[in-house]
Amino acid sequence: MRAMFVFAVVALMMVSTAAAQLSVQLKRTNPGIAKEKNAELIFDIVNTDVTHLIEGFLLCRSPDDAVVSSTYGVGAGSGAQYISPKFQMDEGPSQEAMTITLDADTPGDKRTGCVVKYIPYKVNEVATTQTVTNPDGTSAEQEVMQEVRQFLKLNGEYVGQEDLLDGHYREIRLDKTVPFAPAGVKQPACPEGQVSCTAGEVVDLGAAGKLPVAWIIIAVLVLVLVVVYLLGKSSRQ
Repeated sequence: MRAMFVFAVVALMMVSTAAAQLSVQLKRTNPGIAKEKNAELIFDIVNTDVTHLIEGFLLCRSPDDAVVSSTYGVGAGSGAQYISPKFQMDEGPSQEAMTITLDADTPGDKRTGCVVKYIPYKVNEVATTQTVTNPDGTSAEQEVMQEVRQFLKLNGEYVGQEDLLDGHYREIRLDKTVPFAPAGVKQPACPEGQVSCTAGEVVDLGAAGKLPVAWIIIAVLVLVLVVVYLLGKSSRQ
């Protein structure tokens, strides 16, 4: 019986831990232009855990050549070393959008160095007793319900807000690079059908539909030759 009880406790802990599912998926990359236009990484944050809410924050330690200029969806702020305010997500299935905007002074692929740190939690109602003062000046004890958050650690145990440590948070690394095109590019974008790309793959949509000067010169020369040929042919007739 004791062995079965231990097994049941361990199984329950594993189920609780496995149930806490959060994923961060890259939705789109908008390349930037060095010193001219910022770049954007757009993510979808999805909570599939139907039994827990999520508390989390964004931590970025960008290199010296890239700076997080703003974020959307997980608080606002800026800096190469950036920590967002905490954000909360409802029980699953729930989804939030997150945008990270970066600036860079030089072209190339820049690392964000960002991590989403999160922890699942439950909200329980606990009865507490408070002393209230009546209009006649007498005091009386009154029972009230208070919401208390219980945070789920990786080992399946719950801790209260006062015992919550940074080491209890789980991490999802956003190992994504952000491409910055050199000056002169008008409208940088990743190739069609790609949600991410490198600086070498960036295409300039601002140049789409414009013929190179060399092709224009060749077209004019061909047109002149055709006109001369037709004029010569008509004069011989």
